[in-house]
Amino acid sequence: MNNNQLCGLDHDGDGNYTAEGITKITKMLSVNTTLKSISLAENNLTGYGSDMSGIIKLSKALKENETLTSLNLEDNHLQAEGAKHMAEALLVNKTLTNINLADNCICLGGEMSGLLALCETLKINSSLRELNLRDNNLGPIGAAHVADALKSNSSLRELNLLKNFIVDESQLKQAARTELKLQL
Repeated sequence: MNNNQLCGLDHDGDGNYTAEGITKITKMLSVNTTLKSISLAENNLTGYGSDMSGIIKLSKALKENETLTSLNLEDNHLQAEGAKHMAEALLVNKTLTNINLADNCICLGGEMSGLLALCETLKINSSLRELNLRDNNLGPIGAAHVADALKSNSSLRELNLLKNFIVDESQLKQAARTELKLQL
C-alpha cells in the first residue's frame, strides 16, 4: 500500500481522489445503508473546476442515498457548476443534515448561478441543519441572496458565511431566526 493509495492520500497527506476515482465511492453511496458521514475534503474532485463528471455522479448518488447525514466537500473547486449539482441533490435527498461546501470558489469571478441554485434549494429543503459556505466569494450580492433564502427556511440551525467579503451583515442578521447560529 505505497503512498496510501487505497486511502486516497498522496505523499503529503493531501487527498487525491479525482473525478475518475470518485466513481467507486458514488457507486457505494447509491447502495449504502449504514454509512452516515463521509469527508471528501481537499481532494481534486473537479480537476480544479475543469471536470464535473465526479460531482455529477456524486449528485446522482446522493439523490438515491437514504442514510448519509453528513457530507464534507470542502476545498474541491466545485465552482458554480458543482454547486448547482449539489443543489439538485439537496432537492431530492431528505437525510443529509450537514453539508460543508467551504472554500469551493462557488462565486468565482462574480458568477452567482451556483449560489442562486443553493439558495432556491434552501427555500424548499427541510432536512438540512448545518451549511458551511465559508470562503466562497459571496460578496454583498451573494449575501442578499442568502438572506432572501433564510426568510423561507426554518430548518437550518448553523450557517457559516465567514471569509465571504460580506460588507453589510444587517440583512443577514434580520433574516436569520433567533435559533440560527450565523457565523459572519
